[in-house]
Amino acid sequence: MCFAMNILPPFQNNLAYQMFSDLCLENSIEFRIVGGCSRDLILKRNSKDIDIAVNINIEDFIKILDFKKIKYNPHAKNYGSIIVYLENRNIEVTSLRIDFNQSGRKTKIKFTSSWYEDSLRRDFTINAIYIDYFGKVYDFHNGIKDLKEQRIQFIGEPLEKIQQDYLRILRYYRMKGYFKNPVQNSKVEEEINQYLKKMTAEINKELLLREIIKMQKMDYYKNCFFVNGTNTKLPWVEYLINYWKKINYKIGIQKCFKLL
Repeated sequence: MCFAMNILPPFQNNLAYQMFSDLCLENSIEFRIVGGCSRDLILKRNSKDIDIAVNINIEDFIKILDFKKIKYNPHAKNYGSIIVYLENRNIEVTSLRIDFNQSGRKTKIKFTSSWYEDSLRRDFTINAIYIDYFGKVYDFHNGIKDLKEQRIQFIGEPLEKIQQDYLRILRYYRMKGYFKNPVQNSKVEEEINQYLKKMTAEINKELLLREIIKMQKMDYYKNCFFVNGTNTKLPWVEYLINYWKKINYKIGIQKCFKLL
């Protein structure tokens, strides 16, 4: 079931978004804002990024960009995602897709025209809220409720989601920095913390480093690293500090944990 509500039409004064919208409307492409961008719009926060899902195969979308001579970065084209450059702004564009045969961070994909099927591949309910050009909000997994309650909830079984992509362990903790008082879910955290060793075995240290640097930029970044309202380090922090010391990853220690 999809819960729908309305907000003001998004980014009315953003020239890059309006140019992108005009391109999609001209080519009869359905598009919706999603991810952190839609979270910010619902909570009336300033959004740093623009993330958009499009109901068109990414290869076909690229042909339109080429025809219009619009610049883009195809770095993640194999995953149905590109970055479009308009008016000095980056717009991350991803086609609706289904992920299958997932292993670690690798996955095979196929295009789908179903917004609901696209939502199922996403990690958390608060990251699967879609907003269309007119401000209509589509919420398939009660993400708005979780957003307002400051709750981080996986879409589907947490352990299954983690095994699909072990970086989601750190993404879970990064989301805690989005909220002032995130709901503590001890059961889920105990479960996902069992895969910390698997995470460092499957995910390269530079990618982990980038995710932790993102944590440091969150509004309530201390929630990413410490047990709520205390100076006690979260288990993932203790584990990664010890692991990086063991492998002598000094850059990671200095950039991520020096001030803890």
